[in-house]
Amino acid sequence: MGFQRIFLSSIILALTLSSIVSADDVLISSPHVTNWGDWGEVEKCPVGSFVFGYKLKVQPGGGVLNDDTALNGIELLCITPTKRHNATQDKALTPISSSVGHAGDFGQILECPEPGYVVGFQLRSEPNQLLYDDSAANDLKLMCSTGETLEGYGDPIFGDWTEPQRCPRSTLVCGIQTQVESDGQMDNTSLNNVNMVCCDSA
Repeated sequence: MGFQRIFLSSIILALTLSSIVSADDVLISSPHVTNWGDWGEVEKCPVGSFVFGYKLKVQPGGGVLNDDTALNGIELLCITPTKRHNATQDKALTPISSSVGHAGDFGQILECPEPGYVVGFQLRSEPNQLLYDDSAANDLKLMCSTGETLEGYGDPIFGDWTEPQRCPRSTLVCGIQTQVESDGQMDNTSLNNVNMVCCDSA
């Protein structure tokens, strides 16, 4: 049954990507430490816009007797280069997100220093805990074109940081797709994996 779920999820992922991501786009993916849940739609910035910041939806740790899902959602913030100045003040940004879990709340916005844009990411994930509570993805870092790293505010205790995933030269992050396990499981993990889309910045 587990293999069947993973196989079907892989087919859905391939079909979704082939219909949304153009031939010029590059997909970068988090290493699959866990693989529970279904992939949401690929969501991309408006043409000419790129990601410069984000915020996370996180469920705070609930203790030993509670089902911790940790990272539940990611919202990326897009802006065009001409509107990058004071983006959060003049409401010129466009938020995008793929599938989002039910638990927790979105927190503060983190953004690359101007004129920076996002060029990669790194996911913190906890492997299968077998008989213990699973939380899967716990936190997210974004790498800026100006050299800074934006570390999120997810669960700092569980899991480890996976290998950084970076866009090719002359491309910037412009889209996202997330794999989320739906509510209703005995041990729900919510967000498991992330794909990001890199678009030509020329």
